[in-house]
Order: sequence, then structure tokens, then C-alpha cells
Amino acid sequence: MVYRDLAMSYHDTAMFYRDTATSYRDLSMSYHDTVTPYCDLGLLYRDTVTSYRDLGASYRNVATSYRDTVTSYRDTGMSYRDLGMSYRDTGTSYRDLGTSYRDIAMSYCNTAMSYCDISMSYRDTAMSYRNTAMSYRNLGMSYRDIAASYRDGGTHGSLAEILSVKDISGRRLFYVHYIDLEVVSPATPVPAATETSQASVFPQVSPPNPPQDPPHPSQYPHEISEITSIKKEDVISTLQYLNLINYYKDSQDSSDGAPSAPRMTGSLVSDRSHDDIVTRMKNIECIELGRHRLKPWYFSPYPQELTALPVLYLCEFCLKYGHSLRCLQRHLTKCDLRHPPGNEIYRKGTISFFEIDGRKNKSYSQNLCLLAKCFLDHKTLYYDTDPFLFYVMTEYDCKGFHIVGYFSKISEITSIKKEDVISTLQYLNLINYYKVINY
Repeated sequence: MVYRDLAMSYHDTAMFYRDTATSYRDLSMSYHDTVTPYCDLGLLYRDTVTSYRDLGASYRNVATSYRDTVTSYRDTGMSYRDLGMSYRDTGTSYRDLGTSYRDIAMSYCNTAMSYCDISMSYRDTAMSYRNTAMSYRNLGMSYRDIAASYRDGGTHGSLAEILSVKDISGRRLFYVHYIDLEVVSPATPVPAATETSQASVFPQVSPPNPPQDPPHPSQYPHEISEITSIKKEDVISTLQYLNLINYYKDSQDSSDGAPSAPRMTGSLVSDRSHDDIVTRMKNIECIELGRHRLKPWYFSPYPQELTALPVLYLCEFCLKYGHSLRCLQRHLTKCDLRHPPGNEIYRKGTISFFEIDGRKNKSYSQNLCLLAKCFLDHKTLYYDTDPFLFYVMTEYDCKGFHIVGYFSKISEITSIKKEDVISTLQYLNLINYYKVINY
């Protein structure tokens, strides 16, 4: 019974285990069903991993190829580096070679500079020899002129006094005054070795003829084709008609050695009482007036500081003087004049005449007299222009009325005749303008 009970208990236990196994089987089946998709998923992951593994292997192969390429580039770079080092060494050698060539070139340059200095010294020597030859040539020409003067005029030569001496570029220039004449000639070049006593005799100059009865200006021909020279009688007749005949008397008085007292009538004709050594020398080297540069002939009382300038600049419209071209350009921006400050009394074509009253336009008149004194020896200036009328001849273009010449008259005589213009143009060597005017 006991065994039966035990068997029954074992049977119940077995049934329990069977039920448990059944439940486990069911659970296993459920797990199996659950595991199956996971298994499929695992197979999928396995396939994916396999594909990634294959891809990684391919990348590994690519990386290996890149590594091999980099290695080859590295080897190539090493070779280029070695080549660059060789080029560097070659460049260093060329640099050293260039330095040596530079040193050689510097030595040649220094040698050339020394030769240049030697050639400069030879050039200076040649220049000195040339200047010496020029001085001897000038001396020969002066002796030739003296011989010609003695040949033409016999043994009578004209004496000259030296007023001033200048040294310019190794040449001595003498300002001389011929004893027989009342004018100062331009600077005469004389060799530096010539003494002052040797330069006191110059070629003969014929003395002026004694004055005769001057013809009236109305006797001049109405049509003049050309004038080749101006005689003293023509000038005297012009001055007579312009009431300036005292000029001739003054020049005669000064030649006699008896100076007269200064006239206080305002005349612009020289009384020669101021005829000292300073006023007998040309003090202005060059004048720039518009498009022209003029070489003065005689002394003019411009301010002392302007006489040392190589060029004196004048405004061609108001005749104001300046120290430099910059001063002139600055003045032209302010100057409103484009013609002389007077009344235009005549015009034909581009030629015009302006009448300027010395009382109303004192500054312009004084500047005009200063300019005129550079070319008229027998003219003085007391800055008293009130009694005078100035007639300025101009030529017109697009920039304005440019001064050509002028003449003056006492203001009480206001009429201008044809003969006045003709005689004045003769005196100023401007007779060609008479052809243009053609009254």
C-alpha cells in the first residue's frame, strides 16, 4: 500500500512534471516563435555585418592603396627634397659666384670712375684751352676790327672809356662809352688777359653830323615801303614837331661839359644832369613781356633788388613788374586788364591805339616809362607823368591787346596827325605796322 501510495505520489509528481513540461513546452514554443524573428533579425544583422565587413575590407584595401600612394609620394617628396637641397647648394655656389662677379664689377666700376674723373679733368683742361683759344680769337677779332678802322679812317681812332667790368664764364665783358657818342654800346667781350689800358681804344665810330634845318614831318612820303636806317635829323624833326626839341639842346649842353639844372616841367627828355656812372650802365639783363624776351640797351631805375635777377617779368597788360615767373602767374590771376587802361582811339584789323592820361593812370604811365627807359638813352623819369598823354599801339588776339610800342605828347596838344604816327613808327623801327594801318 505504501508502494502504491508512493507510486501514486510519483505518478502525481510525474503528471505535475508533465504539466510543467507541457507549460515549458508551450513557453518554449512561444519563445521559439519569439526567437524565430530574432533569429531572422540576427541572420539579417549577420548578413549586414558581413556586408560591412566586406566593405571594411574594401576600404582597408583602398586605405592600403592610399598608404602605398602616400608612401610613394613621400619617397617622391624625399627625392624632391634631396633635389631641392642640391639646387640650394647649386644656388649658393651661384650666389657666391655672383658675389665674386659683383666684387669684380665694383672694381671695374671704381676703375671706370677713376677713368671718368681723369676724363673730366681732361675735359676741364680742354675747356680751359678752348676758353683761352676763344679769348685769343676775340682778341684777334678786336685787333682785326681796330686794323679795319685804321684802314678805313686813317690813324684817327675813337676812344672809349670803360664804365664797368664783368666776369662771365671766364670772359671779361666791358661796358664802354665811346667818347664821340652820347650812347653806351652793348657789352663788348674782351679777353681776360687784356688790361684796362689796352681796352681803351676801340674801332672808329664816325661822329654825328652837325644839325641842319630839319624838314617838317609833312614832307615824309605818304606811302613808305621800307626803312633801313634812322638818321639823327629824322629824330630831331620828330622831336621838334612833338615840342620836345629841347632834347637836342640838352645833348649839346652835356657834350660841352656844362650841366644844366633839372627841369621841373615834367618833361621825360633827359637833361643829362643825372649822368653819373651808375645811370650810364645797363642794369637789367633780360625782360620777359608776354611771349617775348627783350634785351635792354640802357639803364632804367627799376628797384635795386630787381637788377640782380637774370630775368625781369612784366605783366603785358598793366606792365607791373615781378621777381619771378611764379609772382607773375599769381598776379595774372588777379589782373583784370586785357588792354592798356585808356580810351581806344583807333582800330584797323588787329591794330589799335589807346590814349592813356598820365594824370588818371599814373601807375601804368610810370611802369611804361620804366620800360621805355630800357631802350631810350636820352630819357629821364621824375615819376611826374601828369602833363603827358601816352599813345600805346597794341596788336589784338584771343588773349587780349598786346603792347607793341608807344609815343607820348604834352597833354595840352591833343591833336594827332598822320605825320606824328609815321615819324614815331620810324623812330621805333616799327614802320612795317604803318603798312597795316594804311591811312
